[in-house]
Amino acid sequence: MDRQPRNEGELHFHYNRDERLAQAERRPRFITKGSIFRRNRSLLIILLDIILLLIVFGVWWGFLRTPEDSLVRDGYRFELVALSTGEEILATLTITNRGDAVDASIFDAEFRTTRDEDDHEGAISRDRDVLPVPGDVRTMRVRFPESGDRVVVTVRYGETQLSLRTRVR
Repeated sequence: MDRQPRNEGELHFHYNRDERLAQAERRPRFITKGSIFRRNRSLLIILLDIILLLIVFGVWWGFLRTPEDSLVRDGYRFELVALSTGEEILATLTITNRGDAVDASIFDAEFRTTRDEDDHEGAISRDRDVLPVPGDVRTMRVRFPESGDRVVVTVRYGETQLSLRTRVR
């Protein structure tokens, strides 16, 4: 191929079909063998990131978060659930003795409906019962007129006082 410049304004191109075809055979071809993850490493990295985030969320949800609607104290498990029927709110406090506490002391429960977390207005209901013996369950149910978005219950027994909150579902 002669590459001597002739004139700056004049360009000359040389085309050889055999040379172009020889170069095409030397180029790497797209590999279609293997899974989609072997062909696309970034897709594999994104998938592994999502799996890692799901594992972290699962550990947090199962072990590290502190839900407001259930609590374990002194061997007793306290759970609060509130449901709306459209006309009224039904709140249920369930106490399970998961330990070996046999001192069935009397406890007081004060249920209250609120509009938000800081609101202390709303219907109030008080009840009194005996804590369950080992392996037993005690359930307390209260009805309120439809007047709030949350239910808060304060439980007092002996020197202990605890509070549970839940959204009305």
